[in-house]
Amino acid sequence: MGDGLEWIEKHGAVEGYYLTFAQGMSARDLVVLLGAAPEEAAAPRTTAEMHGLLHEKVPWQDTPPDVATFGECGGWAFALEPPSAWTRGDRLGEQAPRMPEGTRSVTILDTTMDPPQLTYAVDGTTVWQYHEGVTYTYRSGHTEQLDARLVAARVAMPENGEPYWPTSGDEDEHEDDEVGKEPRLFRIVAEHFGLRLPTGALLAQELPAVFTEPRLLRIPRYDPAPGPYAPCAHCGGAMRLAAPEWGPGHSLLTCESCEESRAEEAPLREIEEIPNPAYRHLDGIGPGVSNG
Repeated sequence: MGDGLEWIEKHGAVEGYYLTFAQGMSARDLVVLLGAAPEEAAAPRTTAEMHGLLHEKVPWQDTPPDVATFGECGGWAFALEPPSAWTRGDRLGEQAPRMPEGTRSVTILDTTMDPPQLTYAVDGTTVWQYHEGVTYTYRSGHTEQLDARLVAARVAMPENGEPYWPTSGDEDEHEDDEVGKEPRLFRIVAEHFGLRLPTGALLAQELPAVFTEPRLLRIPRYDPAPGPYAPCAHCGGAMRLAAPEWGPGHSLLTCESCEESRAEEAPLREIEEIPNPAYRHLDGIGPGVSNG
């Protein structure tokens, strides 16, 4: 088994993951950027020790905080997390970590329910993405050769939008092609960017691991959207406040005449910090933050 990326899908070595590669920063700096406490990143446990700790301290029915296995390989720092890390509140909106100037990053998200999603960023700005067989280029000059290889390997749709699989004929050939698509995708992407993982050390759980989920959650609190409200765009009727908190930073308005609804921006009142309940069984583990 090599040190590329296709072994992840081919061998089922990891069941769902969010994998971040960064070039231009150390692995320790990467996990701190992703949310790890600096003091924990400086003296991490091994992945095996971390899993043992969680097995001992956290009941099976509870969800533990997200953990990243991290290291450096082939000139890239990497952090391997569960797919839940992608949708955490501290990874969304204004709180989301941003890669600094002078870095390149590649992220791979596999939820096991959807096809893998890949993103390439330069200086913290996304320049290319791949999702469900389609590539999206936001800045030219970086991935044209990669796109050509993916199309030639029948992994990505060509620019004319014609499907890369046969529309008639041998359907077994198409099914066989689909089975091998993800390993081909990861092989080509790994070769293009020079991405590698220390396969043996990962599978043996010998690499360092650290919590990346924050000990304190920063919860934004909003006031209701202030009036007077503009009339209904559908019928011109008066709008009333239906839900003061309807999605982050918005209230929901409803028309008194036709019941048409729209979101209205709500002003931020404060950022409340509360203990992260994922750590409630881990008091005294790591930084001295009470989570009782």
